[in-house]
Amino acid sequence: MPTGNPPHKQCKTDSHHRLEMLKQAIENCDTNKSILVDSFEIDRSGKTYFVDNLKHILEKYSFDEIAVLVCADHAQTISRWKNFEFIAQNVKLAIASRNNIHYDKSLFSYELDSSNFDVSSTQLRKLLQDNKYDSDYVKLWLPVPVTNYIINNNLY
Repeated sequence: MPTGNPPHKQCKTDSHHRLEMLKQAIENCDTNKSILVDSFEIDRSGKTYFVDNLKHILEKYSFDEIAVLVCADHAQTISRWKNFEFIAQNVKLAIASRNNIHYDKSLFSYELDSSNFDVSSTQLRKLLQDNKYDSDYVKLWLPVPVTNYIINNNLY
């Protein structure tokens, strides 16, 4: 679910492009059937909060379990998210942990050690702005259909 209008940041790319890049990213995945793409957050107006997305998912879909992967940067503030108690009761929280970022481990059911994943959206955007589409870094982190979409739509 691409980000709509979150209260904590301003998105640099229009939502319809982010939705299409997400679709492009999973198009050729072997697990495509188990990945859900939903435009709910970008279709609504006003500020968007995760709890609203979760309520939408719970009403619209049927899952045995929902796991939400949270990046380490948000782990320190997750307990202050809007209606966090509802979130914690309805999903299993997973953390993509990193070195030197401390958080309350008791809030998370799963942990993915992401300290070896040296990826930065800022660095990717900079390389794309500099037309370095063939750099090893871009090739490693962006599927070819996404890179082609970015080029064809002059996004960066």
